[in-house]
Amino acid sequence: MRPNIPHEDKYRELLKHRGLSEQVIEKAIQLCNEYLEFLELNNVTLEDSRLDDVKKYVKSLMDSGHNTLDRIDAVCMYTNTLGYLDQYLYLAQMVGGSPLYQSYLARTREIAGKEAADKVFGSMTLPPVGSTAEEFPEYTREMMNRITTELCKEDRVKILAGNHHNRPPKSFEEKRRLYEESKTLDEFLKRDHEGVIELLETHMRDGRLWYRKMVTQEFLDYIKSDQERLSARRIGDKLYIKQIPYEFEEYLAETDPEKKRYHFCHCHLARRSILEGDPVPSEFCHCSGGYLKQPYDYIFGEELEVEVVQSAMAGDMECRFAVKLPENWREK
Repeated sequence: MRPNIPHEDKYRELLKHRGLSEQVIEKAIQLCNEYLEFLELNNVTLEDSRLDDVKKYVKSLMDSGHNTLDRIDAVCMYTNTLGYLDQYLYLAQMVGGSPLYQSYLARTREIAGKEAADKVFGSMTLPPVGSTAEEFPEYTREMMNRITTELCKEDRVKILAGNHHNRPPKSFEEKRRLYEESKTLDEFLKRDHEGVIELLETHMRDGRLWYRKMVTQEFLDYIKSDQERLSARRIGDKLYIKQIPYEFEEYLAETDPEKKRYHFCHCHLARRSILEGDPVPSEFCHCSGGYLKQPYDYIFGEELEVEVVQSAMAGDMECRFAVKLPENWREK
């Protein structure tokens, strides 16, 4: 029988909220136990562990060839549970980093065929799991150059807008129930946004982390001020969705436009390119649009079209997307 890990109940709750199966959760707990064993071998307690210890752990995985996504993701979510923000953010860039290139490759095969995928990725070296955000822009620029050369825009957009973060459909079930209970799409979107605000108010009142940050009144007011933030607004036959800043406090405080856009951007594969003065093409941001539209894909039972309206990569101070509703959206 495996030993329990500290704060296991809270960790389980977080993983269940992500829609993970019991089998996957048990495996994640086992992998966290292996991380705790690593700390013990290095005479470090969990409570005293620091970012450097996490870096050493990742290096040990890469050196031994055990740098798999499930190992790093398990510890990433565990550090999130513990509230070790710097450790969580360091690992999150890896989880949301190099594995995505393999997903783009698989999606290219699916959309454009094996021959096209071989032309784009065949001679391209992809970064190993455990690579950091500083390394990604070079790979992303190269990938975008290749797919722009080899593929039509329609295929490129479909490829980029896939479910590259493997969000389980089960995680959107609550939204679908709310949609089915609502009389109209507009009513659903309003209720959905109100539900998000209620959740944030609960986290702020209880002093709990929401994803990677503490909820402040300033952040809550920011979300309240626009239904497109953490929900959507319908205009005609499109849903408009705004991304929210990745580093909220830094984004608000920053006055330099370039750094402000960097603090806004969520994408570990591209955000560093803003500071480098050579932003990744904004077409790549269809990937973020694809991520944000997934609840609506699930609700309507099909992959919806998305377009980039505003992007930090294109010089805008926030990112906004338009999702085309299906032809039968009025039938509700």
